Amino acid sequence: MDNESYEEIEREAVLGSKKRREFWDTLSRARGFSKEVRDTVLQARPRVNRLCRFRTFGSGSLEQLRTNTLLFSSPPYYDDPLDTYFYVDKKALQIQFNLIIDAFRGYPLKEIVALLGQFGIPDFNKLRDIIGRAEIEELPFQFDQLNSQIDDIRRIVQNVGYSLCFCDDPLNEVLWLKYADNHKGFVQIYDANCSIRFLCGQKNSCGLCANDDSSLAPFPIYYSNEGYDATRYALALLLLRELPANVKVSCPELIKYLKESIRWEFEKVTLIKRKQHEYDCEWRLLCRGSAEGRPSIQMVPSSVVLGLHMKEVEKRSVVDAAKSAGIKEIMQAHIDEGTGKLAIRSYQSTEE
Repeated sequence: MDNESYEEIEREAVLGSKKRREFWDTLSRARGFSKEVRDTVLQARPRVNRLCRFRTFGSGSLEQLRTNTLLFSSPPYYDDPLDTYFYVDKKALQIQFNLIIDAFRGYPLKEIVALLGQFGIPDFNKLRDIIGRAEIEELPFQFDQLNSQIDDIRRIVQNVGYSLCFCDDPLNEVLWLKYADNHKGFVQIYDANCSIRFLCGQKNSCGLCANDDSSLAPFPIYYSNEGYDATRYALALLLLRELPANVKVSCPELIKYLKESIRWEFEKVTLIKRKQHEYDCEWRLLCRGSAEGRPSIQMVPSSVVLGLHMKEVEKRSVVDAAKSAGIKEIMQAHIDEGTGKLAIRSYQSTEE
């Protein structure tokens, strides 16, 4: 085997690109709320043993470490504004909405089914049957304000849910630079297969949490040179947002149908990034839906790694917070003199 083949094998071992692509292919086919579809998606995930959260040093990150809290973020507030790789064809969306506005103003609801079919709404014959059973002929739709929302459509699509970003390698030098303040921060390492350390779902108040799926289900990011086309998703989202109340009351099956048609679209727009980011080797926990404040989960890290450039007083603050959280293993990042590579070892305070 030549050196190029060895390098490709080693690269695949680090990146896991093939398994990430296989998962993405399965996710791309997913649709609907059935348990079978959900199980198929979850079973297609590559196995991951640890999740590493890279943190900058500060009062907020220290408090979250001390309380075993992980806060979800919505894409508009990611550190990287290009952290998801999807697009919406605004021109096509504008054309579709103009047709829908004109049609709903002057035609029975049944006449709109053909338009929905042209826009790629799946199973539009089923939609026609739903509308027929509801015996709805004409409704006073007011879609004028939809046009004003098209310019803001990317934010609308992104705000459907939240995510938590991880890596599977505490020695990932790219992420030490990007998210741990150039080695001045620290890394929290979680055992992805230890349910005991996952604290969610154990209190009565957990039933009110926006993150109602209390299982620990990390998803891999898929890295691609081609962005995901979220135009159909955007269309359905805006229809669901702006359908008048009388439609929702008169035709609940229509609403159910639209929701089922986009059930896995949030995952698709959240779990794809540009190919150039593939060395991030990223995984994400997802939280669907809107919440009052930022949703969070509670999970105890198995260990913490202190950065190369942390000051000793900062290290002590992290160590104290970690001990308060019940974390016993504190590690220190260093450069291995034998290999010149980043490595970790047990932390020994200079004050001891």
